[in-house]
Amino acid sequence: MSLLCTLTIYAQQWQRTGGPIGGLGYNLKIDPTNNQIIYITDALSGIHKSTDGGATWIPKNNGITSRSGDSNDAIPVFTVAIDQNNPTTIWAGTEYDSGIYKSTDSGENWTKKNNGIIETNIVFREISVVNGDSNTLFASGEVPTGNQGNEFEKVNGVIYKSTDGGENWSRIWSGNSLARWLCIGGNPINLVSSTGIFDREATNTVGMGIMKSTDGGATWNQSNNGITGSLFIGGMSDSSTPGLLYIATGNNAEVNLDTPIKGGVFKSTNGGTTWTQVISSSDVILPGYTEDVFNAVKIAPSNNNIVYAASAYAFYRSDDAGATWTGHRGGSLSSPSPWGPSGIRAGVPIEITIDKTNPDIVYAANYGGGIFKSTDGAKTWQVLGTGYSGATIHKIAPDPQNTSAFLTIGRSGPFKSTNNGTTYDGLYYEEAGHAEWYGAAVHPTNSNTLFISDEHEGLILKSTTGGTSWTTKFNQPNATASVFNQRHGAKELIISKSNPNVIYAGFAYQFFYSDPDNTTFPNSFGVYKSTDAGETWTQSGTTGISATNLNITALAVNTTDENSVYIGLRGDGLFHSTDGGANWTNIGQGMPDQTIHGIALADNNSIIYAATKSKGVYKSTDNGNNWTQVLSEVNTSTDFPTKLLMSIAVNPTNKKNIVVGDIHTGVYMTTDAGANWTNINQGLANRAITSLAFSSDGKTLFTGTKGSGVYSYNTTTLAVDNYSNLSILKNAYPNPSSGKITLDLQPNTFQSLEVEIFSITGKRILKKSYKVKNNKVEINLQHLSKGMYIVSYPLLNGLKKSSQILIE
Repeated sequence: MSLLCTLTIYAQQWQRTGGPIGGLGYNLKIDPTNNQIIYITDALSGIHKSTDGGATWIPKNNGITSRSGDSNDAIPVFTVAIDQNNPTTIWAGTEYDSGIYKSTDSGENWTKKNNGIIETNIVFREISVVNGDSNTLFASGEVPTGNQGNEFEKVNGVIYKSTDGGENWSRIWSGNSLARWLCIGGNPINLVSSTGIFDREATNTVGMGIMKSTDGGATWNQSNNGITGSLFIGGMSDSSTPGLLYIATGNNAEVNLDTPIKGGVFKSTNGGTTWTQVISSSDVILPGYTEDVFNAVKIAPSNNNIVYAASAYAFYRSDDAGATWTGHRGGSLSSPSPWGPSGIRAGVPIEITIDKTNPDIVYAANYGGGIFKSTDGAKTWQVLGTGYSGATIHKIAPDPQNTSAFLTIGRSGPFKSTNNGTTYDGLYYEEAGHAEWYGAAVHPTNSNTLFISDEHEGLILKSTTGGTSWTTKFNQPNATASVFNQRHGAKELIISKSNPNVIYAGFAYQFFYSDPDNTTFPNSFGVYKSTDAGETWTQSGTTGISATNLNITALAVNTTDENSVYIGLRGDGLFHSTDGGANWTNIGQGMPDQTIHGIALADNNSIIYAATKSKGVYKSTDNGNNWTQVLSEVNTSTDFPTKLLMSIAVNPTNKKNIVVGDIHTGVYMTTDAGANWTNINQGLANRAITSLAFSSDGKTLFTGTKGSGVYSYNTTTLAVDNYSNLSILKNAYPNPSSGKITLDLQPNTFQSLEVEIFSITGKRILKKSYKVKNNKVEINLQHLSKGMYIVSYPLLNGLKKSSQILIE
């Protein structure tokens, strides 16, 4: 007898921590009738809405069917627009599937409106509604080509127009660079479109700059008179003053050329016909610093003389219509850091939004950062609220001395939580001011000693202050961020538990987390080792691995012997060293997949588990001489035929409890050393798993995702995806029952047993402690109505067992 149902006990779900901050934030729009209502978009986690001025955020994606990402769970909303004529009407545009959605109830529900859209892979970057005419609107976007430029993909652009409230669309422009912001003049036949962005290249290489139409979009002409340098327009802002426009220009690929092409800020007073530069890359607004790429600009709606411009490094303000500017960034004059809240990398500002009555209240939505607010004119910033994270996590490193603390690192930088992820402290201080990150580790006996590594420049940093200050201890000399194919970092950082002075770092080429299925990559630098607590580093030997690509994607150290080290390579197998990395032996030849993404040691290091990229999990009990597959790579009832495993972890207090993370289908758990596995995804909105780690007491499991930050899971109870996976156990009888049941327990189990009874909807009905007599517990449930119930009780290993009971 079994029950086919997809419900689970509520207490047994993953919990979204809502952090750390990060993601691909794009738009931030404020309701024109109520400044407490704010909408934000994220290319990974969709639309979130706040009704309390940004203090808290709630996802609002009902009806948006667009999905993307490694697990098809990401909600790729790039742009949101509020109809100023009717603020309960909201528009949204999605990424890579040409999706346009309309809501008529302030974002509660959405309906797709893309009739007439020709291309199938458009990334919509802006939707604009004509003031005074809700039926006329424009949608601007990019059309990917799949062709790589010097740094980024080369793309084309399109603009669509609707004259019937979005029911039908027609294409009115296409060109060689993506279409971004659209400014609509007082007469809606006058249109000014900006093209380009900092992280895309144009199919014509040089970009197109400003496109202008004077006939409602029927014809277009370039309008770049006065624009010098880059023709990639990061930001554009119009105003209530007729003809007044500002643009911010620059592209990261252009500034890395042998002859850099730099950006600036430009102003037009005649609707974009001509332009005057008001900030140049050579202007020294901040001491010792010049700007190359400007990403956003905005005119204050209450005072058109006040203008803000921003880059990834600084925020600028003018109070005299662009004649002079004041710059703001973090840190001190001797040790400057980018703008943003203390300890946090703000990322790249994509949109600036200014309060309609107070020009000192400024909001910024950012790539790779978060949503921030300033109340003093961009001098200082605060993180805007909780409950929203689009962060991609690369590594979670628990604190062995604090069961509630962990260090995490990803695209938005290093963060530390000391309360199981309820709050996060940013650790982006001093020398930790880099753009992309790989690894993290916490000292086994000193919580203040932390290590992190970047992804591009081969850096290893150390902190002895809990992350409030950092010192660079190693810089791989052949890794450099400025050359695309020379970006490498220490993906793995492991501190020996038996001798914390010994630390191993495994180097790999960039993009492991963004493209884990890639099979074409340059050779990296193998293993580096420190024997003085990270102060100095030397390259380990390559004897036995000299013929490999030296891309280390997994690393484990014997907990009782710092010289016993295991490494997994990208495409080249699993190796073991017994002499601290001087020599290596291939022990993974018995596995069909030679790309190893995770290694875990159990039972006093006598058992090795290897998570392969595409062939599941293998187990060896004889140090790699023989391997047995314990978790198949095959997926069923899914869009992904095979798993792509990213991480593996062993519970430190129960070595038979092992978890693996698949970037396609979530988390798998075994409590019997691999004999049986259960997919535990309840509550996990994003199954794109990048990292797994247990707390030091084994009671909490943390997972990092690609686009939803960190989730936590209470391992003292086990969840399953559906109750059909639960058999009717023989130790609970009679079943069906008239109400009196007996639990037949293992000998010498407990003197008393706490039993919980749940309804099939997950509501707890009973929690009571029963005496155990002769290894049995008698339970009287005659007071319950007829139906199916769940009986849950603890096992010796601290986990819980749940079984079905039918009361007739």
